[in-house]
Amino acid sequence: MTLRELARETHLRSSRCQQAILVMIRHNNIRIMQQENNDEEDNLYQINLEAVLYRLRYPRYLLHIRECYGKTQELLFEVLFQHGMLHTHELFARISFNQYRLDISRTNTTILEQALSELVDLQLIEIVPSKLDSVGSIIDFDISVSAKAAREDFRSNDVLWRVNFGHINRCLQHVACAELVREEVNESASRLLLAMLEISRLHGHITNDGAPVQLSEADILERLISDFPQKSASEVEVSLHECLTTLQNDPWKLLSAHLMDSAGNIQERYSVDFSRILDMIRVKELEAVVRERFGGPACRIFRLLLLKHNLEQKQIAEMAMISIKDTRELLYKLLKAHYVQIQEVARTVDHAPSRTFYLWHVNLSHVSEHIGMWEVRPFCIVSSSCSKPQSENFTAPFPIFVHV
Repeated sequence: MTLRELARETHLRSSRCQQAILVMIRHNNIRIMQQENNDEEDNLYQINLEAVLYRLRYPRYLLHIRECYGKTQELLFEVLFQHGMLHTHELFARISFNQYRLDISRTNTTILEQALSELVDLQLIEIVPSKLDSVGSIIDFDISVSAKAAREDFRSNDVLWRVNFGHINRCLQHVACAELVREEVNESASRLLLAMLEISRLHGHITNDGAPVQLSEADILERLISDFPQKSASEVEVSLHECLTTLQNDPWKLLSAHLMDSAGNIQERYSVDFSRILDMIRVKELEAVVRERFGGPACRIFRLLLLKHNLEQKQIAEMAMISIKDTRELLYKLLKAHYVQIQEVARTVDHAPSRTFYLWHVNLSHVSEHIGMWEVRPFCIVSSSCSKPQSENFTAPFPIFVHV
C-alpha cells in the first residue's frame, strides 16, 4: 500500500502515518518498494511478516543471550529490541540508563565495547549500511556487512546496529538439536554436535535448507579446544574420536563420514544431517500435543502410525496393545481432529465395505500445518475481540488455552 492509501484506510493524517511507518521500518517490520518516479508518496509499503513473528520470541532470545554470554550482552540485545536500530553512541547512552541492572555504579564504555564486539564476532549483531530519512525511505535494507567490516567501523557514529535474527534463530535451533542428541545419545555427543553446528553458522553455511555441512576433524578439534580450555588437547582429541564413532554407529544416522580429495590429499569429513534432527524435534512436539489433547494411548497409536505408516485397525490394536473398541474410538477422535487420515483400498469395483481395506496413516506435513493453525486461532480470536467495543460487564465467551 502507498502512503496515501494507508492514510485513507486508517483515517490518520499523513504526518502521523509517516511517523508510524518510520518506527516500523526501524524494527524491520515494513519493507519499501520504491517506484521509478522517486515520489515518496508513491512508494509501496509491505509488511515483513517474518520479522513481526520474531517479536513473539524476544523473551527466548534474551534468555539465551543471558545464559550464554552474560548480562551486558543481554542488555545490548534488549535495547536493540526496543529501538530496532541504533548508532553506537545512542546504544551506549540508552544502556547507561539501565546500568543498575549490571551491578555496577558507573557504566564502563570499554566493557560495552567488548560486549558489542563479541556479539558482532558471533554475527548476532550486524551493521545496517543504509540510512533512514525523515519519511523512512531506505535502500537495500536487508543487506548486512561482514564481522570484519563491522569491527573496522565500530566506533563510527554513522554506523547503525541491529539484531541479526537469522543467526539468533539458528542458535536456538542448534541448542534444541544438541538437547535432542543429549537425550538420545549422551552429553559428550551433544557438545560435539553443538560445536559442529556453530562452526557451520560462523563460517556462513546455511543449514536451514537441510543441506549437509561437511567439516574436517581439525576444524572440530580446534573449536572443542577453545570451548573447553580446562582440558588438555590430547584429552579433547580422545573424546572427539569416541563421540564421532558413537554418532556414526547410532541408529538415528545423525552424523556421516565422507572421503574427499583436497589438493591431492584424501581427507575424511563429517556432515550433520540437520534436517533429520529438526524432523525428530518436530515429531516429539507433535507427540506431546497429541498426548496432551487425547492421552497416552492415543499418542501410542500416533507414534505407531508414524513408524509403520499404513495399518489396519486390527493391526493397530494388536501392536499398540489396546482393545479394538478403544482403538476404534481413539482413531476416529484423531481423524476428526485431522491428526490421522484413512485410505480406502477396494478389492472390487463396487467398493463394498466388506471387500475394502481401510488403512490408517499420518501425513506429517498436514498435521504440522493443522497444529500451527490451531495454536494461532486463539490469538486471532483475542485480537478480534479486543478490536470490538466492549461493555463494562464483558466476559469471554469461552476459555482459551494455548499449547506452548
